[in-house]
Amino acid sequence: MYKLKRWRRLRAISKSLTKGSGIGASCVAAGISRNTLLKWRKEEPRINKFIENHLENQIGTVEDALLKSAVGFTYEEVTQELIKTLEGTETRKVVKKVTKHVSPNVTACLAYLFNKAADRWADRRALVNNFVSNVNNSGRDKLKDIPLPLLKRMRDYANNGKGSEPGSENGSGLN
Repeated sequence: MYKLKRWRRLRAISKSLTKGSGIGASCVAAGISRNTLLKWRKEEPRINKFIENHLENQIGTVEDALLKSAVGFTYEEVTQELIKTLEGTETRKVVKKVTKHVSPNVTACLAYLFNKAADRWADRRALVNNFVSNVNNSGRDKLKDIPLPLLKRMRDYANNGKGSEPGSENGSGLN
């Protein structure tokens, strides 16, 4: 009986996740705490896999929506009117249909490209700053093998994007 109640609650969580709710809201909808679900996921690998599949589906749905927003889309807006008939029943009548267009969203474009084609669209300043912070954290002695002109160009490129990309001429970074 206990396991049956558990699976009923998991079905309620599944339904809520499918509608787009998060884990916390889904647990509330199922009448359990988030900690209970966490305990169930640790105890039963099938439950963990079940929840992971739903979360993966949500990620796919959001990726689809992001791409749709990035490229723009059209949709049809339908306006209906409630009409009472002579018999006393109510019916809906379509009053008008309007096709609307949503323009591409530049921020969505960048988010999509930064994540799906990072090798071509990564923020170069972030990459260089990440490199510099890694060097700072691991010791400056690793910088001794990198030619000074290349380090200066990397710094300039990271700070203001001016100058050529470091290492773009012959791979050495030297002119």
